[in-house]
Amino acid sequence: MSITFEELRDQVEGLVQTYQTNPDLIAELLQFKAQFYRYSLRNTMAIKSQNPYATFVDSFLGWRKKGYSVLRGEKGIYIWTPVIQKSFFRSKEEPHVSISKATLEEKQKIAREEIPVKEKLTFRLGSVFDISQTTCPPEDYPQIYSMGYPDVEHKNLYELLRQFAQKSGFEVNVNNVHSIGLGGFYQPATDAIVLSDKLNDTRQLSVLCHELAHGLMHKTSTQPKEVVEFEAEGLAIMLLTRMGLPVSDQNKRYASNYYRKIDREHYDMDKSFARMQRAYNFVVEGFERELVALSPEETISHKRAMESQRRITENFIKDLR
Repeated sequence: MSITFEELRDQVEGLVQTYQTNPDLIAELLQFKAQFYRYSLRNTMAIKSQNPYATFVDSFLGWRKKGYSVLRGEKGIYIWTPVIQKSFFRSKEEPHVSISKATLEEKQKIAREEIPVKEKLTFRLGSVFDISQTTCPPEDYPQIYSMGYPDVEHKNLYELLRQFAQKSGFEVNVNNVHSIGLGGFYQPATDAIVLSDKLNDTRQLSVLCHELAHGLMHKTSTQPKEVVEFEAEGLAIMLLTRMGLPVSDQNKRYASNYYRKIDREHYDMDKSFARMQRAYNFVVEGFERELVALSPEETISHKRAMESQRRITENFIKDLR
């Protein structure tokens, strides 16, 4: 069944209202957003409203470029795609004429830049397809979108993320924090992330994701405290999802509680998610550079991760919007 531009807009606006009035669901949106970090918030919601179980999508031609085909009879997921409309001034009666309707003489003048051309960004409906709707076999699925990096222990993932954090200006220390309940904390005055020396590998990676998220948002944001805390918790949820780590009820509760405290009258949800997305892209792309940069002498697990990441990067990520 097809959908009109207006119907999709109304459908997404309904979702926006749902999340704004029910903060307990916001963590669910953040987890979904982590899978579509190169898509806008509105397009992410558009995808979610039509297929809440989507994991990786691309256009019909995008899948063809990757070497796969969309299965016969599959229905697309509608999103908004940008279009640049070019027009020129012909007369007062026709001030915005499309280039496609120019006469031969006008096209020649346009080519010689004798007639100025105006460009306007607009949007039209386009369609994408989930990976499950294609001929892509399970062995080619991008593992980073499900259980994280296969064959790499959480200890190794932690070390790579720690190296990235330090290159990004954060000092990461493992110390006795004199508590078995405190996993770690971020010190804004010194840009230091302190982790408890009592953590096991999985918990250590999880806490580093959380504290790095807080460090990034507190270091770069000029928003009110409630917005900064919500965006930090949101970024943490997205990073945990990306690493294949579970998002605890506590993580979700923190995010929803801070979301409740936000002054909605002066809060722009689209801009808020855009800020989280920029920070998320920064971490993910930097982390993946650390992974790809590993030397051939590393462990077998590292070598397999390199091969997997190189394939994913070349075959999937480069074509994402």
